[in-house]
Amino acid sequence: EQVTDKDVVHQAKSLEEKLLSFEIMLWLFFMVNVTRVTHALTSHLQEKRVDIIVAIDIISTTLKLIQNMRNDDATMINMIQQTVQSAETFDIDVDIEFQRPHKPRQKSRHINDNPHTSVTLTR
Repeated sequence: EQVTDKDVVHQAKSLEEKLLSFEIMLWLFFMVNVTRVTHALTSHLQEKRVDIIVAIDIISTTLKLIQNMRNDDATMINMIQQTVQSAETFDIDVDIEFQRPHKPRQKSRHINDNPHTSVTLTR
């Protein structure tokens, strides 16, 4: 199959349109914040020699920080405001993004009540 310049241009524009969306930018801001919180834990666990007591302490601290991040509305609002400001630099209109219709998520067909496709796990 031969790829033409039109196909490449179309793919590039489609990819740009998907990447330059408020939703993707918000996910990226969120992931940056999560990786900042988990960096100390991952760095410690990747060392050649790991002190179990220190690792347990870092794990519990990281868990508390992530739970605080989840429960803190001010942090989430701040993250959304930062994303809105960044989106404006790319000429992304957040209000228009939220007005466009979203396709509802379809129910998974992998898990069903059909006995012909079920598996019984025994010991």
